[in-house]
Amino acid sequence: LPMRPFVQDIQQFFALPRWDERAFLELLERYAATPEMFFQRLTNLLPQCMGLDNLFFMRFTHTPSDGTFDVDRELHLSQRHQPHGNAISEHYCRRWITIRLLEELRQPATDASCNELLVRVQRSSIIDSDDEYLSISVARAAYPTPHQNVSVTLGLLINDTLRQKIKFLSDPSIQVRKVGTTCERCALTDCAERAAPPLVIEKKQQYQRMQDLLLRLDGHI
Repeated sequence: LPMRPFVQDIQQFFALPRWDERAFLELLERYAATPEMFFQRLTNLLPQCMGLDNLFFMRFTHTPSDGTFDVDRELHLSQRHQPHGNAISEHYCRRWITIRLLEELRQPATDASCNELLVRVQRSSIIDSDDEYLSISVARAAYPTPHQNVSVTLGLLINDTLRQKIKFLSDPSIQVRKVGTTCERCALTDCAERAAPPLVIEKKQQYQRMQDLLLRLDGHI
């Protein structure tokens, strides 16, 4: 992926007034790049050439037969962004576009479907935070790995620099969703996609109630 023409093409793509899925797929075809190669090249060049250094790259794998999602590759620049991998088997927020794409792909690969790519974009607003990300995701079969699918996501923190560089950011067709990290750590009460109860939140609330009770008891002694 030669730097000069690649950066020029990305700048032209970012200058589009509306998100264009077909134009994005044409870029992948032009450079004969896998989604992983394409996004990893972006993580190298966007900070250097466009001043976009608040970003993350994540690669999820999904096994449709048992419904598991795992992060097997991630990169965070400038800070640790949301989402990020967890080593305690919690349930990743199903509102992130990368998870939703894998659920949409659903079926494991066959010879006929191994080249199918699903591409989506989302504005991801972090619950209990002012941070919001433009998330671009591509999902495909993990062919020739049997019985798995994979998705890669590039997340760009929305700030003044991003607003100047990406013209389609304000495209009203881009869905805006409130997202968390994992279900166990999310206090959202009206989530139809919840995959597990908010156990960590509940434990914190229980601990706080015990502390409040102890303080009241101390006040009567």
